[in-house]
Amino acid sequence: MKRREDWQIELNKFIEENRERKFERGVFDCALFAGLALKVMTGEDFVQKYLRTYKTKKEAFEMLQAEGLKSLIEVADKYLGQELPNVNFAGRGDIVAVKYEKEVALAVVDMTGRRAVTTGKDGLFFFERKHWLKAWGV
Repeated sequence: MKRREDWQIELNKFIEENRERKFERGVFDCALFAGLALKVMTGEDFVQKYLRTYKTKKEAFEMLQAEGLKSLIEVADKYLGQELPNVNFAGRGDIVAVKYEKEVALAVVDMTGRRAVTTGKDGLFFFERKHWLKAWGV
């Protein structure tokens, strides 16, 4: 996967435009947020086929199971390939898995390179590096 020449500008704009947007499963959840961020950085669209196809967590995981996937980690592996050998190798624009309210969520490393961002009930939520579990390079 190759990033666009202006990926940094586009990722920053995407984060800022969605800063106040609230979590909505099947429309703007952590996996879709990561996929939409990938789209603005690379032009590759992994999320269109999933948008508005589920409304509950149960429906989301049933859909993943139908594709032979058991977790968001496996989703990231499928679309991004092998994870980085160390989460600390992740940099701006890379995708990370974070622990969020006792769940694993997908997030995108922001332009500081020190925080990852994902959807939250009151808008975007930022995680320091110590909360990152796994990472995939983009």
